Amino acid sequence: MNRWQAMVRAREAKASIVNRLGLTRLWTLREVCRIVGAEYPAYGNLSPDRKFSMICCFDDGYISDSLFVHYERDPSDVAKAAMDRGSVALLCAEQIDEYPCIIVPDVLTALQQLCRAMYDEIRIPATVVTGSVGKTSTKNFLNCVYSSQFRTFCNLTNGNTLEYLGFSLQRFDRKAKLFIQEVNESDPKNASNCSKALHPHIALITNMDRSHIGELGSEENIMQAISEITDGMGPDDYVILNADDRNSAKVSFSQKVIRVGIHASDADCVAKNIRSSGGRQEFDLFYNGEQAHVALDVLGEHNIYNACMSFVAGKLNGITTENILRGMKAYRPL
Repeated sequence: MNRWQAMVRAREAKASIVNRLGLTRLWTLREVCRIVGAEYPAYGNLSPDRKFSMICCFDDGYISDSLFVHYERDPSDVAKAAMDRGSVALLCAEQIDEYPCIIVPDVLTALQQLCRAMYDEIRIPATVVTGSVGKTSTKNFLNCVYSSQFRTFCNLTNGNTLEYLGFSLQRFDRKAKLFIQEVNESDPKNASNCSKALHPHIALITNMDRSHIGELGSEENIMQAISEITDGMGPDDYVILNADDRNSAKVSFSQKVIRVGIHASDADCVAKNIRSSGGRQEFDLFYNGEQAHVALDVLGEHNIYNACMSFVAGKLNGITTENILRGMKAYRPL
């Protein structure tokens, strides 16, 4: 499969998900304009009570009767395609032709405000997972732990941008008690926007490596971009760090910091006595005066870090040690 075929297949898959959406509720033109601080569209004669089928955050997920988010980076023919396929208005930075446009100074900021309004209606604890590498595996590991005791909403793919967050929040499971969101650090201000939308109470930072140095330019920029995950957090919230990662140790946070490690004996949560055989590994975990024996049916040192971070986050959410260990053992990589 070549790159173009892969892109087409991804778009088709995304469109099929959109078409099966069970949205939590519909948003009106009045609500959207109030949240983003915009005037009603100058064209189109839309009623303020006009309900949108969804706020469409993707440039390839068109559905009828939606409010289509048109980013500054998008060419005008993207707007035309959206309107031709049934969108009734655009959220954009400037007027496009004579389409009904909700005009805002910055589209991503407006989307962040809409995400915040969506999440304010849910009001359950949010945990975010970011870092240079290992975000998706850590998030899915954490989901196993949280789901061992609470109904948890978690996107199992690597959808980790503000656009995906806006998509997820519109199909949120209203019975969920905990929410997990993976966050990409390589897009400028993405971590900050997601954090401000969710005001998470826990942030897991897997590491601060060089994997996105092409986009961010330097290790210092990488560290800055990742640390912006705390922009929406308060001083009583928690940041869980990798104590063995040299760059993570260089960053100061105003939140409560909990460090997990294998080689750093002074970490707050430490894995010791690691042994592997037959496709599984076991170790003893020490945290906050508690010792637990962990058995994982997956190999790899990275999964030990996943386990330690998930153990700490689980305890912070009131999950019993028994359920945490059961959740850990249930983890399988995608």
